[in-house]
Amino acid sequence: MSYARQLLHTATNSETSIRGVASVMKAYLITTGTVFALIVASHVLRFITESGTLREPILWILTLLSAGLSVWAFSLLRLPGAKQ
Repeated sequence: MSYARQLLHTATNSETSIRGVASVMKAYLITTGTVFALIVASHVLRFITESGTLREPILWILTLLSAGLSVWAFSLLRLPGAKQ
């Protein structure tokens, strides 16, 4: 049984297991938010260094989508249930 499944399986048995699941979710949100923020940073650097990329709508869409996902991940960390 995988670690995540063990945590979910035992989450109903004790409060400490729920904290374990919460800490795994918090780590996931931090990692996800950071990865999407790095994607945004790389796109911005690409916009600065390569003048032709300013006219690529797909790159703008992906940048805005990545920025939104990053903000969303970090905003989920600020929810009352996420504080440990």
